[in-house]
Amino acid sequence: MKTPLNRNVILHCLNLDTVGGVEQLFFHFIRYLSPEEARCHHLLITGNPLHERFQEIVPCLGSVTEVKRWHGLKLPGRPRLLRNRNRLAQISSLAPSVAVIWNRFDLPLLHALKQCGTRVVYYEHGAAWLAPDNGESAEFARGSDEIITASRAALRVLELRWDVRQTRSVVLNPLRPGMSSWDVIARPAPRTVLRLGVVARLIPLKGIGVLLYALKKLLEDGLRAELDIAGDGPLRIFLERKAEALGIKASVRFRGVVREMESYYPSIDFLLLPSIREPFGLVAVEAAAHGCPVIAAKVDGIPEAVPENESGLLIEPTLALEEYERFGGEPGDFPRFIYNPGKDALESPRFLDPAAVAEGVMTLLDSQRYQFMSARGIEVASQKFKFSDYAKKLSEVLKG
Repeated sequence: MKTPLNRNVILHCLNLDTVGGVEQLFFHFIRYLSPEEARCHHLLITGNPLHERFQEIVPCLGSVTEVKRWHGLKLPGRPRLLRNRNRLAQISSLAPSVAVIWNRFDLPLLHALKQCGTRVVYYEHGAAWLAPDNGESAEFARGSDEIITASRAALRVLELRWDVRQTRSVVLNPLRPGMSSWDVIARPAPRTVLRLGVVARLIPLKGIGVLLYALKKLLEDGLRAELDIAGDGPLRIFLERKAEALGIKASVRFRGVVREMESYYPSIDFLLLPSIREPFGLVAVEAAAHGCPVIAAKVDGIPEAVPENESGLLIEPTLALEEYERFGGEPGDFPRFIYNPGKDALESPRFLDPAAVAEGVMTLLDSQRYQFMSARGIEVASQKFKFSDYAKKLSEVLKG
């Protein structure tokens, strides 16, 4: 006999051991709720212990439990039966009316929740691009009761790959609280040294190597320009060596991880987003909120974050992945497919052409066009990506 479900318990299942986009979204959602609302939300940690960044929300939540721990003791990974039993016991004791699996294809977790009679919501933030083509992925994709996606592109990937048909909601990623301001005003076109910015983890998937070649082209054409890179990662050494080999080292700045992004966006003139795959592209919305036009790849969910010719310019990727030796990475670093929003189809991923990026920069240096995009970006970001709207819609979906 199943334990009666507790309508006041909403269980969130995710890893919070690293500070990524999904993790920060959950963090800010819990912080946004009133104390009474937050206590209805419970956390089941499916990975390693919480990162220190997220410790402050622990007192706000109804409870926090870990699949890998039982009464404070770490359970071994083998046999799996121990952790599986612990997970089922934790879920059964809470008896949640609804559970959210955040961006992870976890079939055993889905089975455990369904066994308890819980309504399961899968929250897609990019895992659908990475899940293997097998029966387990198909069973998971079709097995939840409801799906939330961070973009229409993410929804289409699920539909095109696995023909999902359960209730589906697109809830676009919002601006984080504090990332927009009423006193931001449209900028004039830059007149001195042009500062091109990029915000990304330094991995091949982000296509940052393309920007070094684009910068070289701009410098050769006589433009005074710099590339300011906010982020860190395993590709940094390659990028540093490539900048030196191209003779542009003095014009490239590696900032590392920037903690205060509110001060970064006002310091750049354009945000460049050359990602090979990008389920949404929240940094583009953040830049727009600060009056900074965006030049980005027209791929996956980026057009939903960057309304074309409003807050930025979109460029079709045209270079085959064989260019990876120039731009960094190995074939295994890239996805097997991306979503082409123009064709509404899955297709092979490509790099942006550096010459097209450089041309885009030159195009937007027109004073009237630059100022229009700066002003329109502020307007779009403040109206379309409010955190209050996001929290309200997400709460409505979870309450059913």
